[in-house]
Parts: sequence; structure tokens; C-alpha cells
Amino acid sequence: MTTTLSAGTAELDITPPVGVDLTGYVARQGASVSVHDRLFARALVLDDGRTRAALVACDLVGFTVAFAAAARAAIGDAIDVPVHAVMLTGTHTHSGPATIPLHGCGAIDPAYLESLPPRLIEVARQATANMTRVHVGVGQGAFPDGLFNRRRDGAPVDPGVGVACLRTPDGTTVATLVNYGCHPVVLDATNLHVSADYPGYLAAALQRTVGGMAFFLTGACGNADPVRRSSFEAAAWLGEALADEAIRTIRRMDFLPEPTLCSAAERIALPLQQLPTTETLTQAVADHSARLAQAEASGDSLAARVERAMVAWGKSTLAAVQSGEAATTVEADVQVLRIGPLTLAGIPGELFSTLGTQIKTGPPGSHIFIAGYANGDVGYIPSRSAYGSGGYEVNDAYKYYGYPAALAPEAGEAVVELASSLVQHCKE
Repeated sequence: MTTTLSAGTAELDITPPVGVDLTGYVARQGASVSVHDRLFARALVLDDGRTRAALVACDLVGFTVAFAAAARAAIGDAIDVPVHAVMLTGTHTHSGPATIPLHGCGAIDPAYLESLPPRLIEVARQATANMTRVHVGVGQGAFPDGLFNRRRDGAPVDPGVGVACLRTPDGTTVATLVNYGCHPVVLDATNLHVSADYPGYLAAALQRTVGGMAFFLTGACGNADPVRRSSFEAAAWLGEALADEAIRTIRRMDFLPEPTLCSAAERIALPLQQLPTTETLTQAVADHSARLAQAEASGDSLAARVERAMVAWGKSTLAAVQSGEAATTVEADVQVLRIGPLTLAGIPGELFSTLGTQIKTGPPGSHIFIAGYANGDVGYIPSRSAYGSGGYEVNDAYKYYGYPAALAPEAGEAVVELASSLVQHCKE
């Protein structure tokens, strides 16, 4: 049966008020002091006459799984889309407001968080009202000069720049999707200005040059950072370089005139490593408290912030272990959304690049983008090989996320297996 795909887009300003805490860095001192560039929620709604789907992408660090599930359900109810076909992503900028609880990394403003669901619903409604017929093209570029493996110098990362373009039959661009597996952390802990980081520059450049709405999907970036950091000039350089690569890729595309939609999602319980004992936690709280006192006495504010966060983690984890309420698994929603030749694999966390590459391999002829921080953010999802060398992503990050232990080594493999199964389910 011949299908006709329609798509609509919209964007809504979700910039927080000056004075809210920014998130992502325990080293950051002080609340936001200004808005450098505005943050947006962008919606893409699609309909092939039988199925409807929606992507809502936000210039935010991410969401809890519970928040994302509720927001997706509300968006779906508002525009008549089943929840398994609604994908909600964050770019993971570290220069936006706190929207997930991270020990010592900025306090969530409840009023701001409560204001988001109505705005996400509204932007999806606006996109639904703007539907027009589209053809879909997908291509693959690369920009190896923009990122590096932050765990081991010279180790491989995925330099791919995935690009999808939706345009009307007469060639007018409706939407461009760009996928790149690099942490949006060009702006470091010294920055106190609200910013979308390099994805904001990328979106602005594409909307200025090719028109339509630009969506950035942060890929499997758990072990990948930008090469250039610490300035808005560096953020602009990376964002605009990626936009240039996207434009070159679009010029090589073939466009499919009759694409169809498919979606699938499944919740998985990811196992944690063995829980710490009450004795271990009691000693940890004592040790971190002592180091906190020393840091405060010496005026070492960075060390004090780290130790304060670790004391908070130790105390909350100790209480959970003593009460028998400590989690042994983490719930995660894995999702696939296929738009004709393009497949988005939504992963709710900071997936390592090697795991992302496994998913992207997919069935022959697949064009798979990893949409990280989709439908929640459960923290780092390392490859099994990473556990032997430890490091922040394995040994420390889970404490900021508030878990009693890190994900078990098999968790990443379980995510890959489930995502690959959903990709296979939705293949053409």
C-alpha cells in the first residue's frame, strides 16, 4: 500500500530564569548570572496515514525516567500518539538548569520543572498543526576532529555525523536531524551563563542556512568529550563545523518519497553491582566528613564541594541499605522509532561509544542513530571492558546520580541486546 508521510515542527522557548542553578558539574560555584543563548524544546510530529509518532528534543541535561514517562504519556494523549511512539530527549548540555537530581551539581528549581510538561505538550500540539507532506533522506558524514576518548588517549570513539533531512516534494526543508556522539561540555564549570552549548550553535547554523527546524540528538558519548573546550568560541566552532558537515551530507542524499513509520519500546531492569555494606558506608561517611572538614578549614572550595556531595550520597545510601530499600536494579526505557530509512534508537543514559557502534551496525542497509538521554537518564552505561580500568564513569559517577552501586558490567550488553531486538522488530 502506498503511504504518504506528513511532518510538522515547532519550537518553544524553555529558557529558565536567571538565578537558577546550572547542572552537570560539581566544581561549579554559584547560580546562573545571565542567558548567553536561549534554550528550546523542539517537536517533530509525523503521520503516515496509519501511524503517528513524535520526537520532542530539549536543550536540557535530561530527565528522570519517571518524569519522562509521565511527560510522554501526556504528550501522546494531547496529540493522539501512543506512548511507545513518543520520544523525549535532552541534549545533555551542562549549561542548562538542573532537571535531574545529581548530588552537588545544582539544585532543581521545582517551579521550573513543573512548568515543563505543559510547554512540551504545547510544542507538540503546535507541530501537529503544521503538518505537510515530506520525503526523507538519510546520510552519514564524519567529523573526527571534534572529539576524543576521554578515558584513554588515542582510544577509538565514533566520529560519525548522522544526518536526516525531511523536505517537501518541492525541496523545502521541514526538519534536519543531526546525530553526533560527543558530550555537550565545551563550556566548563567556570561558565555561569545559560547556554545550549555546541548543539545550540549547530541548530542555529542549520536553521539559518538550510531552513526548517534543526534537531540535535546526542549519540553514544559516555566516553567522548570535545577536543576544544572552555569558551563560547570553541562551542561555536564545533557546532558550526558539524552544521557544515551536515550540509555536505544532505547534498549527497537520495530522498524516499513514501516512507512509513514504526515504533517499539520496552522497559528493562538494569542490574547494579553488589550493594555496599552498612560498615563500608559508615566508614565512607566518616572519611568523607573528615575530608570535608579539612577542605573547609583550608579554603579548598572544590574539594569541599566534592566531599559534601559524597557525604550526602553516603548518608542517603546508608539509610536505604539499613532500611532494606536500597535499589538493586535501575529501570530504563529503551525505544526505537523508525522514519522510513532512518531508525532512532533511544537510550536513556550515557552510553559508551563502543556499545553505540554495536547498535548502529544493525541489519544490512540500516541507518541507525543513537538518541542518547532519550526518555530518561539513568547515568553512565559503560562497556564491559571499561570496568577493568575503573575511572570516573565506573567508580564515581553513580554516586552523583544517587545509586548505591554502579551498573553491573552486563548492563550495557543488555541495553545493546534489547535495542538491537527493537531495531530488528521495526526494520522495513
